[in-house]
Amino acid sequence: MTNNYSYLVHYASPYYDPVKAHEYYMEHRKLKGRSTSSLNDKGKEAAEYIKSRLNEERDSKIKSHQEETSSAIESRRKLASYKTEKNSEEVRSEISSHSAKMSSEIERLRKRISHMSPKEKAIHKDALEAKIGSLRADNQKQRESLQAELKVRNYKVRESVASDVKSLRDVHSEYKSAIKSEYDQKYYDELDKILSDASFKKSSNGSSNKKNAGSSYRLIDSKEALKKYKEDRERRKREASNK
Repeated sequence: MTNNYSYLVHYASPYYDPVKAHEYYMEHRKLKGRSTSSLNDKGKEAAEYIKSRLNEERDSKIKSHQEETSSAIESRRKLASYKTEKNSEEVRSEISSHSAKMSSEIERLRKRISHMSPKEKAIHKDALEAKIGSLRADNQKQRESLQAELKVRNYKVRESVASDVKSLRDVHSEYKSAIKSEYDQKYYDELDKILSDASFKKSSNGSSNKKNAGSSYRLIDSKEALKKYKEDRERRKREASNK
């Protein structure tokens, strides 16, 4: 601490550096919140600088929490993407397997028809063709059922991640509000210490001295005016007598 600030040793805070406080105050001459009208320049410098330090610390914590929240949201979205893709792969695989079985059975039936005699075809062909048509209809029905199921499963995944994201954002919003309140209170606690430190308060003699000085100036001005008035009157008398 330099000699210029040696008288400020009464107030101590981990957020306060008198030299930096002065530099900061000269760049940002404004104060918000609780009244600091009773503080002298050094007191205002201290209050403003401490507020800036607290804001930096507060904002750093909020930023850190925001980054953690964003990371958690991204992780959940990636997990949701993985789950929906896995569901889609499972359904595609099941549809493909069912279609392969259907194709194999249809191929078997067609071979059977091709090896029939005209008499056998006349008896069995229509029934076998109907069975082939039924296999295709069943396969289509199974495909549509699996696709509908996939939509439901993936919808639930997306709803779950949306709920998680909302919860994470709500938690961050609550944290942000709480940390702001906490640091507002820290500032007011520090400001109360500054306001209670006599070395940071305006001198009551200063204002009275200014008033007295103002009165003295007005008195001097009145005396000068009276003196000038008398001199002018004497001058006019001399001029009148000379005439």
